[in-house]
Amino acid sequence: MAGLTSPATGEQVTAVTEGKAEQLKPSSSIWMDVLRVAGVSLLFCCALELGLRLGGAKFEASLYEIDPVRHFSFRPGAKGWHTTESDIYIRINKQGRRDLTRTLVPSPGTLRIAVLGSSTTAGLEVEQPQTYTALLEKELGQPGRPVEVLNFGTEGFGAGQDYYTLRDQVWKYHPQIVMDEVSLKQYVLNCTKKYCRTHDPYPYFVLTPDGGIAPDPESMRIPRPTEAQVRRSNLERNIVNSLQLTLLATDVQKQATTKIKSLLSGKGSKTELAQDPMDDPMRWTLVPPPNPTIEQGWDVLQALELAMRDDAKAHGAEYWVIASDDQFQVDPKPEVAETLRQAMHASNLEYGDERFDSFLTAHDVHHIHLEPALKEYVRTTGAYLHGGVKTPAGEGHWNILGHRVVAGIIAARLRQNSEAFKHWEEAGRTGSPQAVRQPSGKTI
Repeated sequence: MAGLTSPATGEQVTAVTEGKAEQLKPSSSIWMDVLRVAGVSLLFCCALELGLRLGGAKFEASLYEIDPVRHFSFRPGAKGWHTTESDIYIRINKQGRRDLTRTLVPSPGTLRIAVLGSSTTAGLEVEQPQTYTALLEKELGQPGRPVEVLNFGTEGFGAGQDYYTLRDQVWKYHPQIVMDEVSLKQYVLNCTKKYCRTHDPYPYFVLTPDGGIAPDPESMRIPRPTEAQVRRSNLERNIVNSLQLTLLATDVQKQATTKIKSLLSGKGSKTELAQDPMDDPMRWTLVPPPNPTIEQGWDVLQALELAMRDDAKAHGAEYWVIASDDQFQVDPKPEVAETLRQAMHASNLEYGDERFDSFLTAHDVHHIHLEPALKEYVRTTGAYLHGGVKTPAGEGHWNILGHRVVAGIIAARLRQNSEAFKHWEEAGRTGSPQAVRQPSGKTI
């Protein structure tokens, strides 16, 4: 191509070829290409979102919020699928509990029971009306004299979170009875920083010289989230729950993270872990503590239960502990427990239950040990009280039947041994007004 003379210098310059000129597109053309790609991507995502919805895809939803005191708790108003052991659509009420919405002050003549606990009490594996707390409410209620059983159970909680829930959340509802459901294999471990099942940075407690408890100084120095951070986090989690694509991405990320951790640790699935049960801390409450850390966990758990008993007494409420079972204890096949006993080289597997029962009895704490009654039930019926939906029969949490049987056991014990329940019944027979507890412990 012929050269051109530069008007500025008078020098010859070579003209740009026609092909190269086409490559130097204006910025507006580039942005049009970007918008086209974005539009196609958006249409693809919308189509995928629609396909997932029409296909009935179910992904594990986020039901929690960060908590400056308890580290985490159920998020008020959260809803979505729980798919771990069964496919149940979960709704958390505006008060932050998997329960019916309750008024702060009960109606006249109402008996209120507040139940603390972890995943067993939350009962995410069954519908809310099928949980033992909802069934207990129906079991104890009488015509014209309702019983309200408030479910404060939260999956993953330990005794420390129960303690703060009692202190900060329960008393505004004026319960006459408070019950703490304790799974020893989880609660002892969750009272230790080393073996906590959820690896929480807080809350932890230490024993004081007088045998009481105090917040662990080290964990108290950990920065807590601000109200603004909690609100922002809740907004983000609600957005994640609202879209199938974000739930799918979160599910893939969790599975990938779990797989990577498994590969790095040299371990496979839970069923492929080392066959020696003593390698699993969840079995350490069945036998005497294998190390000082577990002994400390026992001591802290026991001290927390006494602190909650005293708190309930100060508020004029009756305090109970519900000691839940372990799956192997109530398996219809006795050889399941026997095989575990032999593998652990133990004379029996009753250490934890016997220690906890003895402690609670010695300190005049009302308690219900579920294992004996549940074991008798499965012995006579051959029924499984755990698992059976997405988990093998006999594994996982209580199934529908398990919750039903537990509700019956607790109801029977309260009728027999609860002074608060007897007082409520007597008030109904005589027509005397039912007292309602004030947070100060006084009655109105």
